[in-house]
Amino acid sequence: VRTIYMNGDDSTSLAEPSALGYSTGRWAGETLVIETSRLIPDRFDNLGTPYSAELRLTERFSLGENGHRLDYVLEVTDPNTFSEPFEKCRQWHWRPEVTLGSYNCEQDQELQ
Repeated sequence: VRTIYMNGDDSTSLAEPSALGYSTGRWAGETLVIETSRLIPDRFDNLGTPYSAELRLTERFSLGENGHRLDYVLEVTDPNTFSEPFEKCRQWHWRPEVTLGSYNCEQDQELQ
């Protein structure tokens, strides 16, 4: 379970590194900004690109298209792995006929 602390406390030095890291969130106008650090070094993608303990992720979620689209921007910073920060962008369109269920990552890994 990923926890995002919205209380403004940035006590990352007290948090133990974990697979999901330590995330704090805040609102910047209408945009939800989530900053994550303290990730255990692992692979960044399916190609096996490694990342270091210095990895920092900044996610931005905002509504677009009259509230029918969720815009997502991920900024990745890791000075030990990448020569400069980079961004990945994604959008999700609202489809009222689709319902989402829970997803258990651990259970799915056991099946592989």
